Amino acid sequence: MVSNRSHVQIWAPCAAIRSCLDEACAELPTRSTAQIAAILFARHRIRVAQRTINQSLRQRGLHRAALAGQPRAFGRFEASRPNELWIGDVLVGPFVPYPRTSSGRRAYLFVLLDDYSGLIVHARWVADQNTRAGEDRVKTSFGEFCTVALRSRCSAPV
Repeated sequence: MVSNRSHVQIWAPCAAIRSCLDEACAELPTRSTAQIAAILFARHRIRVAQRTINQSLRQRGLHRAALAGQPRAFGRFEASRPNELWIGDVLVGPFVPYPRTSSGRRAYLFVLLDDYSGLIVHARWVADQNTRAGEDRVKTSFGEFCTVALRSRCSAPV
């Protein structure tokens, strides 16, 4: 009797599949092999047994215990010197005038912080939370920063 297994492909751990396995594990170390198998099927249209995935990951040291013990930070960055990196944020503030009236509007606080020192580079209350208001705040803060930097350079002894 011949088995009809035309839908099953032979396991061939090419670079694309290995990188997909690595990404799936690093992204969420608690992800099960069943979930990883579903990801492989969705992305590459191949079916791989859970045991095969488990063996492949263990051979490369990517099992749950090893991955859970590693510190992971995706997209994390830190400035190594002052004014290398600024962080911007918008705080939704109170209604002005207070107490709230029918003609009152909400105030928004745009803040730019220096990542290295944590100092406030620029902060301003504005009436609108939109791209133009944010762009104006950034341009103003750059103008103020550059003016101060030029003054300090010009007044420095040569």
